[in-house]
Amino acid sequence: MVSADNLNLDVLELIFAHLDQHDLFHLSLVSSSFFAAATPLLYRSVEYGLRQVLRPALRRTSAFDTISLHPALAGHIRRIRIALPLPSPEQIQSCRAVLALRAGTGLESFVCTPTEVMIFVDVLASLSSVRYLRANVQMLKEEEQPLLLQVRGLRSLTLEFAPWKLIEVLPKWAADTLGHSLENLTFYSCFGLTVDILRTTVTRLPNLTGLHISTCNGFDFLDVFRVIPHIPSLVTLSFSIWNLTRTQGNVHPFHLPNLKELVVDLPKLPNPFPLKSFLSTFTLFAAAPLTSLAICGGSHVIPELPLESYEFLVNQHAETLHRLVLVKVHLPVLAVRSICEECKRLEVLGVPVPSSADLPAFIQALSRSDTLHTLVHVPGSSSSKQFAHPIDRTNVTRIMTSTRTLRRVESENHIWLGSFTADLKFEVKSEKRRGSRFSGKWYMPPETL
Repeated sequence: MVSADNLNLDVLELIFAHLDQHDLFHLSLVSSSFFAAATPLLYRSVEYGLRQVLRPALRRTSAFDTISLHPALAGHIRRIRIALPLPSPEQIQSCRAVLALRAGTGLESFVCTPTEVMIFVDVLASLSSVRYLRANVQMLKEEEQPLLLQVRGLRSLTLEFAPWKLIEVLPKWAADTLGHSLENLTFYSCFGLTVDILRTTVTRLPNLTGLHISTCNGFDFLDVFRVIPHIPSLVTLSFSIWNLTRTQGNVHPFHLPNLKELVVDLPKLPNPFPLKSFLSTFTLFAAAPLTSLAICGGSHVIPELPLESYEFLVNQHAETLHRLVLVKVHLPVLAVRSICEECKRLEVLGVPVPSSADLPAFIQALSRSDTLHTLVHVPGSSSSKQFAHPIDRTNVTRIMTSTRTLRRVESENHIWLGSFTADLKFEVKSEKRRGSRFSGKWYMPPETL
């Protein structure tokens, strides 16, 4: 007879790998063997965020405090994320102590969105195993930059608020330590970025397949277009459009045969909306076999465009598109119908689900797809009725039962999963999401987050 205590640990770890942290914690209390199998997974990713700050008030110990008391647990850590807006010195030192325990071992990912990255930079320089680094380097001093430039072997690098002095040495960093490893490069709010520096940097990164430049005011889409011809192996691309009225006359056509994912962000929308300029931007990507396309309207909703505009945007990639996300885009039901009819491989669709009055037409539009399995109810401007309401289980059930392949619906705080029971009855189960689905730039490629 098999009991909890004589199951093979390898088998338990394979089973537990499919569970979330909440369920793992409770299972670890079942028996000693469950505890041994769950521990490596519980401490594989440790985070210091707002929830962890509240734990002392709730008399709960954070993962960092537990690891400080039991250093052997540090051997399980693969990812560290520090996401406090204003961390205290005690919190930062606790995180640094845990990071130091991983020196010379298998830490793979380090994320620090507060400005205190300078406290960790000397330890990071000694970690040869880190492959993913995201850091807010706004307060990094010039004399501390050489330590950061010693970080080598990165596959993905995300810089937030990088000062000019650090941007200036990016070509040297690329040539000296990142040249043969870096595959993904992301800039958030790096206002000193220039075409010349970025062009020189990417030419020294032969394995680069992802470039993402988001909300870098002053570095517009035309600047991106002058750089990407130097990245022939580009697979994922994100950029912001700040000024749609700028002419594209001095941008030569380019060919990106490997481009699969494209994200376009419009932080500021002019009034009236320059439709012709907006659509002409996408003609440069017509030959790319895109599998994922995301368009975000920024702080304002992109106005309702003629149906032909949506058909123009989507139909260029109808044979290859698997994922389409439209954030803060006023989308008529006829456009949804056209998308579902034309995109023969569409699996994930992120659009606002309309109110109950318009829901029947929306459901009929979705039913045109034979491949859609995930629908994301995208939020938007509260000033638009199309975006201002939640969805409930009743509406989700109506949507799923009318769309043959749809089995998952996501909203800001819930996930609904549909399945058939043993007696062939269709049921929808709801899971409450821990944390918002739409925090930050959630629609960006996962390697940038």
